Amino acid sequence: MGATLDELAFYEGKSLDEVLGHLLDFEREETAFPVSPYSFFLNADGNLNGQPQRAVAWWTVNMCVTDRPALDRLNLFWHDHFAVSAEKVKSGVIMLYHLETMRKHGHGKFRDLLGAMTVDPAMLVWLDGAQNIKGTPNENYGRELLELFTMGEGKYTETDVLEASRALTGWGYRTLFVQGQGNEENKRQIFGAALKGQQLVVPAFSKSLFDDGEKTILGKTANFDTDSLLDLLCERDETVDYVTTKLWEFYAYDDPEEKVKRRLARVWKETDGDIKSLLVAIAASDEFWSDRCVRKRIKSPVDFVIAIVRQLDRKEVWLADREPDAPIDTPAGNTLISTGNALNTFMSQQGMALLYPPDVAGWNWGEGWITTATMLERIKLSTLLTGPNSSNGTLDSLRESFAASGKEATAESIVDHVIEKFDAEVDDERKALIVVAFENAGGVSAMSDNAAAKRALTPVITALFAMPEFHLC
Repeated sequence: MGATLDELAFYEGKSLDEVLGHLLDFEREETAFPVSPYSFFLNADGNLNGQPQRAVAWWTVNMCVTDRPALDRLNLFWHDHFAVSAEKVKSGVIMLYHLETMRKHGHGKFRDLLGAMTVDPAMLVWLDGAQNIKGTPNENYGRELLELFTMGEGKYTETDVLEASRALTGWGYRTLFVQGQGNEENKRQIFGAALKGQQLVVPAFSKSLFDDGEKTILGKTANFDTDSLLDLLCERDETVDYVTTKLWEFYAYDDPEEKVKRRLARVWKETDGDIKSLLVAIAASDEFWSDRCVRKRIKSPVDFVIAIVRQLDRKEVWLADREPDAPIDTPAGNTLISTGNALNTFMSQQGMALLYPPDVAGWNWGEGWITTATMLERIKLSTLLTGPNSSNGTLDSLRESFAASGKEATAESIVDHVIEKFDAEVDDERKALIVVAFENAGGVSAMSDNAAAKRALTPVITALFAMPEFHLC
């Protein structure tokens, strides 16, 4: 999701196993962004704002500064796979628990993740699982469980949907925090418990609402309940093929070769569906490093916006007004919240509103990201970084990192640095044109003054953002 030059330098010279070992060490403690997501629900005056947008703001800023970017990248995959929308859930706290469930289980066994998602309060609201009871089964989750979360379209019958839904009856949730209800003092007391680690929203099972009758699902007859149903689904070859192929297509390219699919299926079966092992297998595949894969995927709005911001490395600026050892109940502050909101607005205008997928099938990836309107929004981001109403953050980052590189200041070396900073690939002919544009706008001498540097660098950054190749990863 946009490595900084310092991160690239850290990995330079390491073996593939060493790089993957560090990138995929999901259990290590987050140190780059020690700000609790719950602090984003706290206003400066101590009052609470439990809207989902605050959870979005935290996740967005976290992606920009985290030292575990592979975890958020994986979380993005699961957010699209289990596409729950806050449009219906409405509670920021419940959506935050949804995110945390994916972060906790998303890199372990798929069966564990599927079990946690099935009884996740946000999912129970989104697909009406809490209304699925004995005698009047609600088929919404049962249908998507078979079609979108495990086996894929066309691999089941309508009877399977009904019988699976019966096996899923009896689940609901309990919450101590209801958006918009109760006075501020009571809500702060309840929220204070969350800051200390108490779960505010938990799944709950009512045995009397569970259909304990015999069911026939995918040709097998038994007194299926939630656990035995999920065990059955995770053992199916259709599920193995569907999930591993979808993972490959997210990280690599569409329609993988049969040998790739067989390889991933073998890893699934050898590791009992361990997601981290599958990620290692994907990254260790020759096909992952092939011309068919490298820089052939159209960047999603997250890949585009978050990568650029990560490469500018603005963490210290964002955290400047926050004490390093601030207590957990310290409000996040206007800088972090407004930054998260602004970045999410940019991504929304490009077609991706985090925590608000368009439907239960998630987003339309690939070419679906690129339209005339979304391309204009992408190019517009260069204006927001260097235009008359922008701060000097972009320029500071570029100037400081170039100075630290120790390179001789020439028009070509400065342009090369900007290209490297934003991880762009530019052929010699286009680079020569960009160098001329930089020189015509002030060139090397302009880099000593913020206003002049802004004029000189604007055509460089605008040209990069407008290049078709810049929108591939």
